[in-house]
Amino acid sequence: EGDFIDLKVDKIAHDLQPKPDLLLCQGSVSQLAQLRLRNKCISLVVGVPAHILDAVERCTGAKILKSADSIVRPTKDDHTTSVGQCRNFRVQRSGKSHVYIEGSSADRFSTVCLRGGEGLEPHEAEQFLTKAKRVLLWAIRL
Repeated sequence: EGDFIDLKVDKIAHDLQPKPDLLLCQGSVSQLAQLRLRNKCISLVVGVPAHILDAVERCTGAKILKSADSIVRPTKDDHTTSVGQCRNFRVQRSGKSHVYIEGSSADRFSTVCLRGGEGLEPHEAEQFLTKAKRVLLWAIRL
């Protein structure tokens, strides 16, 4: 099992160009694979829902791969990549863990998630959200 996982991790670390810093997985990943990826300085997020993977794909230009077997080593004339790009990513833990992927290229769409309004009545929360959306739309136009 260890040799098999080493082959898959090496494929991720060496055949994907540029080498990824962050790997998002919809399912689970064995602890041995997690350790091997960490040793290659690749951060891993598991249990990511499909709609979030789609949004990350759209914003960063990454390709969703079904498995490590889908990775094809690029030739020297092939400049296509499955690896998306962003300026940075960070993890924030406050009860739940949140991963923020920031700085995608300007020609890509981004997703903004507005949350809040805990403790407000439903109509007050809706008014608060409406105001927040107006501010966001104003900021986008700048």
